Amino acid sequence: MLKERAVEYSRDKNCNCAESTLLAFSDEYGLGLGAEDAKLMGGFGGGLASGLACGALCGSLAALGKLLLPGPAHAMGGTDCRELREKYFEPGKGCVRAIEKNAVLLSEFVSSRGLSKDTKL
Repeated sequence: MLKERAVEYSRDKNCNCAESTLLAFSDEYGLGLGAEDAKLMGGFGGGLASGLACGALCGSLAALGKLLLPGPAHAMGGTDCRELREKYFEPGKGCVRAIEKNAVLLSEFVSSRGLSKDTKL
């Protein structure tokens, strides 16, 4: 089970929270990640080593990206609201164009993976 495996990586293999999460998920879902890959998560442990963003959550996001993303995750041209607002915002309509583009991308992604509301990881 994922939970037990993540605890094992932390307790027995001296991995931080982000590394433990990524490697346990990799084991459970056959992602083929190893110690060299876990090095990429090293700086995320301990909330970016400063108590900020949760390292375990960062490890989860990295694992899901590996599992689910078909390619680069920047199909809208960025992730920063300020940048996207400049591109997609329209007075009186707000960010409806960004919402529409995001919905299309999400639908294409879900369809290409054969996912449905009943799909569970």
